[in-house]
Amino acid sequence: MPATPSKRRFLTAWLWPAVALIAGAAMLSGCADRAGTALQIAQGGELSPETMAAGRFDLRLFTRIDPAASALTIYLEGDGRAWIRRDRLSDDPTPIDPVALRLAAGDPTTSVAYIARPCQFMGGAEARGCAPRYWSSDRYAPEVVEALNEVVEELRRRAGSPPVTLVGYSGGGTLALLLADRMRPGDRIITVAAVVDTDAWTSWHRVTPLAGSLNPIHAYTGSSGVAAVHLAGERDDIVPPALTEAAMARLPAAARPLNRVERIDDFDHACCWSREWPAIIARLR
Repeated sequence: MPATPSKRRFLTAWLWPAVALIAGAAMLSGCADRAGTALQIAQGGELSPETMAAGRFDLRLFTRIDPAASALTIYLEGDGRAWIRRDRLSDDPTPIDPVALRLAAGDPTTSVAYIARPCQFMGGAEARGCAPRYWSSDRYAPEVVEALNEVVEELRRRAGSPPVTLVGYSGGGTLALLLADRMRPGDRIITVAAVVDTDAWTSWHRVTPLAGSLNPIHAYTGSSGVAAVHLAGERDDIVPPALTEAAMARLPAAARPLNRVERIDDFDHACCWSREWPAIIARLR
């Protein structure tokens, strides 16, 4: 027998709060699962968690720093879960699979640090200084670059000021290149499946340009003399290697000799960087 109007009102009054509660619990569980996954990955690489205030943000770090080491490698995370679907932003960009953290955990050297992007692992839009524009249009904004530079220099100081290798995965590689002019002689950059020209990349994907972001093609001058290697997966359809290679010709003249692209057969945007990373990073050192 169909429910009467009064019964339907009762069911609606009871059901929707319950649905909202279940949905909210699922979202919290999803965030907790992502944080728990990151902690497990970090523990496997003997990386300790911490939070550092930098500029307008609080940034999540995992570190294993030895002040006696002769070098420091710092990893920058990718864009994370920026979008739920093509037309809907996430409210928390914490990555489901933190690839850069996996790379850091697989790095066998003694002094290693990982920096998550602003708002990742910190509560998304609820975190200090955060708004969804920081994982959409402003993901490479000047204030993001400033905050990351502040953390890089603090980690360098803790490590005894050795040369730094900055490794950026995907959007983290874009930011690594935006930090290049601030780095010191003897430092270097490795990007992994990274966007070098954001305008060309958004045009290729037919998506909205990143209006509030810096583009490495225009912002990176090569003035520091820091060299960069750009690793590109031959099968990557998120950041095709042809886009990266084409970007090299558009870099400022002083920066072009400092940059080279290396294609990796059978790799795509996600596979198989973390699995093969110990051998890759050993070869690049």
